[in-house]
Amino acid sequence: MLGRNAKDKAIVEMWATRMEMNFFLPVGMAFRNISGFFKDRENPVKEWGEECLKNAQKMYGFLDKHLANSEYIAGDHFSVADITALCTVDFSKVIKLGIGEDQKNLQRWYDAVSSRPSASA
Repeated sequence: MLGRNAKDKAIVEMWATRMEMNFFLPVGMAFRNISGFFKDRENPVKEWGEECLKNAQKMYGFLDKHLANSEYIAGDHFSVADITALCTVDFSKVIKLGIGEDQKNLQRWYDAVSSRPSASA
């Protein structure tokens, strides 16, 4: 899940970081600033949340294109990058963001990784 050799480990780390910084973080910031869930603890900035939502939407398109040539996020093997991306896709449903009907590659990937036994644990 973390790579098999030095090069593979570097690729997995690169993609895991991309999923954290460019996908999970925008989804989380959109939730924090749009949902109202944190309004009793902080000052949500709706405009920032909307910008983060746009960035998360862009990642859906980016991932769909990437997965046209890759079985999994970081290559041919399931990795921690897939786990982060799967959790992000699932969490993004709370901000009403999801895989578009035209994003067939992303949907294929999502169906495959979400059907793994560990995904239902």
